[in-house]
Amino acid sequence: MTMIDPFADFTRLRQQIDRLVDESAPASRNSDAGRLWRPAVDLFEDDEALTLKVDAPEVDRESLDVQLTGEELVIRGERKWSNPEKGGCVHSEQPYGAFVRTFRIGVPVQHDAV
Repeated sequence: MTMIDPFADFTRLRQQIDRLVDESAPASRNSDAGRLWRPAVDLFEDDEALTLKVDAPEVDRESLDVQLTGEELVIRGERKWSNPEKGGCVHSEQPYGAFVRTFRIGVPVQHDAV
């Protein structure tokens, strides 16, 4: 009896998409090039506050732009590419460039306490 994997077609499609994305990645980095970057975010809630953690290494905290409009929270920032002092980059998987994350906060927010 032959087992049928109902997800085999999806797996092959994902592999083909991953290969296409990898092959289309830029060979060199500059301020306009790079992969789409969406830093990971954790949102915590307790009785008194919402706490947002953004995993954005190599991004200056002061350069982050955090805005709250109504119930929408928007975070903007950029991880800049810098060439090494010696030699050149042979391979890079770290994403660089600007990012924007938007969240709808489903609770009333005291804007003066942000």
